[in-house]
Amino acid sequence: MKELDLFMKTVGEGLRTLAQGVNVMAEKLDRFMESRSASTGVKCEKDGEATSDVKPEAKEKKVSKHASGPNATAVVSALILESSTPVKLDELVQKTGFDKRKLQGILYHLKKQKKIASAGKGIYQKAS
Repeated sequence: MKELDLFMKTVGEGLRTLAQGVNVMAEKLDRFMESRSASTGVKCEKDGEATSDVKPEAKEKKVSKHASGPNATAVVSALILESSTPVKLDELVQKTGFDKRKLQGILYHLKKQKKIASAGKGIYQKAS
């Protein structure tokens, strides 16, 4: 009987510890979703429904921040090559969501490949 009591106490303590871990993970997930909704403008409701506060013009021009490697280069290249006017670095930051340092590396490689050219400081266009 003592062994059974000890076993039940151990199981109870284990379940309490497990529940605390689940609560910590739930809180971290809530914080992640709050930070994500703040950066994307999409509100995530607790019942699973999502509503959007993003303005229509922001939706159509925004490119995924998660593109990397050759995909990021292709995104930046397409934006510059499809534009009829030179594109400023700040515009690229706004349209792609990439930071300036990443964009500068991509632009450097595109210029070396002679796909784009500088039209001034921080301004890029199709290579002629």
